[in-house]
Amino acid sequence: MSKNSDFDVIASNLRTLQEREAAINELRALEIAELAQPMTDLTDLRELNRIYRRYMPLDNTAFTVSDRIGFCRRLADRTTVNVQDLLIRKTAPAVIDALAYVKNQYSSEAYERLCRNIAVKGEHVFRSFGELCDDIETSTVDFCIMPIENTTDGKLINFYSIIDRFELKILRTCDIESSDGDQVTRYALLWRHMSVPQDTDVCYFEFCFTCSGYYNIKDILDAAALCNLQIYRIDSLPLRYNRSAFVFYPILYGDPRNISIFMLFLKLNLSQHTIVGIYNNI
Repeated sequence: MSKNSDFDVIASNLRTLQEREAAINELRALEIAELAQPMTDLTDLRELNRIYRRYMPLDNTAFTVSDRIGFCRRLADRTTVNVQDLLIRKTAPAVIDALAYVKNQYSSEAYERLCRNIAVKGEHVFRSFGELCDDIETSTVDFCIMPIENTTDGKLINFYSIIDRFELKILRTCDIESSDGDQVTRYALLWRHMSVPQDTDVCYFEFCFTCSGYYNIKDILDAAALCNLQIYRIDSLPLRYNRSAFVFYPILYGDPRNISIFMLFLKLNLSQHTIVGIYNNI
């Protein structure tokens, strides 16, 4: 048999295997859909979690990430309210009672852009971020503005430590260019609660997580891809108490409806995750 004939046989075998795999995957999807068929309407997260644990136990490795995303879609279809409303119970207010920020040329410009179309009743203006942190800790202020990344240093870890410490969530961001044009800094409007941008087809979804015994970074990114979400950037840092393990900081973007399915997947499968924000860059 000639070399070309060998290649033709191999190529033909690969095509056959791909066709069989596609048929099997289609059957799997149909079976997963059938699992959810008898379910009555679901009304809250506890009920979703109970059903998921019954049909998709985490220790059952027979189910793929694709299976689990498919089942999450079926669960979302069975909820009596929008799954996004089950996961996120707050709507960003049109009026801010008090907002804290450090006043300088760039943060003042960020303030004007980030608070456009939002009425700010009171301002807590400071000379340093140390003073701003003290105010967030001791006062009732729920909103603040701070930088979160720039083109020189990338992710600004010290500011993300503040976000983590006070359990703040990103509502919206904007990019401010330095006066010499050499650097762009991304500023964020932060709130103590999470909200979803209204009337938008695409937004960012930012979260952090550590890998569990069931999922690794590839599994989580595969799940995001199955929800038609794109990667904007991913950062990672070693854990303080275990330098061989990492905390990952992905930023994804896509349709808010697809983000809701991915959030449901995270809620039901990955306990060690924290959502940093769902937002637009304006």
